[in-house]
Amino acid sequence: MVGIKGTGMSALAVNFKHMGIKVTGSDYDELFFTDELLKRQGLRVQSPFSPSNIHQDTDLVVVSTAYTNKNIEVLEAKRRGLSVLTYPQALGLLTKQFPSVAVCGSHGKTTTSG
Repeated sequence: MVGIKGTGMSALAVNFKHMGIKVTGSDYDELFFTDELLKRQGLRVQSPFSPSNIHQDTDLVVVSTAYTNKNIEVLEAKRRGLSVLTYPQALGLLTKQFPSVAVCGSHGKTTTSG
């Protein structure tokens, strides 16, 4: 997962882990509020970005919308012919497998979700 520290990406990583999927991820080394969550879940963040972060047994690379196709890990995944999905694409696949509810709008989402 390229950009694993993002709010949505970290939640997706945890869900994948609980589904029995082996998850690895990379991001910048700066402190972020999801660091503790990832650590508690046993998900190590690799930094800096590097083609070597795309392990040989990788089947799928999920990329945060914060990064472009010019990220060196995305380029490596594509060079190797791996499936590369954006965060919204991966989330869409996940919601097809489970009953899902979405809350949208400009105000009240947190209150409604709570």
